[in-house]
Amino acid sequence: MLVHIRWWGTVSGVDASVNDMDGSGVGSTQQGLLDAAREVMVERRRGYHRMLRLIAELDGDGVAVATGYQSTVRLVEDLWRLDGPAARRLVDEADDLIPRRAPTGPLLAPRLPATAVQVEHGAIGPEHVAVIRRAMRTIGRIAGIDAGVAAAAEELLADWAATF
Repeated sequence: MLVHIRWWGTVSGVDASVNDMDGSGVGSTQQGLLDAAREVMVERRRGYHRMLRLIAELDGDGVAVATGYQSTVRLVEDLWRLDGPAARRLVDEADDLIPRRAPTGPLLAPRLPATAVQVEHGAIGPEHVAVIRRAMRTIGRIAGIDAGVAAAAEELLADWAATF
């Protein structure tokens, strides 16, 4: 028997419940498995956010230079034994999703603030982020696009990613 699960969650993704089991009914053991599976994914996504925060802190504190690396990308490659493209992607995602300090000192908001909130809450993960970042790069290349329209598009994409 095929069971179709629809997960309609809140922004946090944690308060979501499994709805509409196609009338098949789910026992308490099965419901427990579904809940555990959902929580594992939420925790994986929150771990991804913690990893991005660490990368931003490593970068902001100049750890790469202090330890003899030419860049944070190279440090992340060696630290976590990643290939160059994977390390570059993580550093770029941290740049887009984690608040950072301007050279003059004030804290700057994430470049993709709605996406950052969804990632922090565990509602979306790296796969969603890759799609949103790609879409926002495309939107950014549209001549004369209003910043408010681009921000609204990013918010819509982040909300949709948490829904589907």
